[in-house]
Amino acid sequence: MNEDNSREIGDGLPEAVRQEFDQVLPHIVTALKRQDGVAELRRRLDVAEKRLAEREQRPLIAGLRRVLTQVRGLDFDPDPKEAITMELERLLSGAGYQEFGETGEPFDPGRHEALAGEASEGSATVVAVLEPGLETLGETVVRAKVEVASAGGA
Repeated sequence: MNEDNSREIGDGLPEAVRQEFDQVLPHIVTALKRQDGVAELRRRLDVAEKRLAEREQRPLIAGLRRVLTQVRGLDFDPDPKEAITMELERLLSGAGYQEFGETGEPFDPGRHEALAGEASEGSATVVAVLEPGLETLGETVVRAKVEVASAGGA
């Protein structure tokens, strides 16, 4: 073995290996950073693809939601009504949509449409949900139709 190659430095690596490592290390770090960038780009592309698919599905989802709203409003045997409602809700959920809107939550004009009631700006609370809203990927697709009142009163 060559004397230069057999000499070890403080961390136990032969000098020649350490020198090669020092030359390669910046390239490894750059490649890892690039890989992180690629991973972030992939994540963003996945979100964009989901949003595009969601936009293409909107007419179908809007129709499905209308049917669900109509079924909820029908007056017939509760067992089949519940079965139909649950299946329609399952289809919406499976497509990546969630209904929202609860009594008692603060009124948010970006998520709610006030159809009844009055409240001063910034102090409104939802006192009744007339029709749930619909959201996907953190985006409100359809605002919940609600009745509002001033916080602390109906």
